[in-house]
Amino acid sequence: MNYLRTLLMLLLSLCPFALAAQSQLALCQGSSPARWNNCVGAWTNPGNEKYQGEWKFGKPHGQGTYRS
Repeated sequence: MNYLRTLLMLLLSLCPFALAAQSQLALCQGSSPARWNNCVGAWTNPGNEKYQGEWKFGKPHGQGTYRS
């Protein structure tokens, strides 16, 4: 049973919606981060750097994870 619980936690941590479950904010809508405000979303730039977390006025803000 512990194995299943651990596997479930791992799968949820990989899901982009996992952050939304931890945040009070809604999921970001659309594909342009410049328009994202008070929401949770993930974006990868052309340099393959990724930010997944909270956005405010089109910029990463609050809780999130940045990976280069």
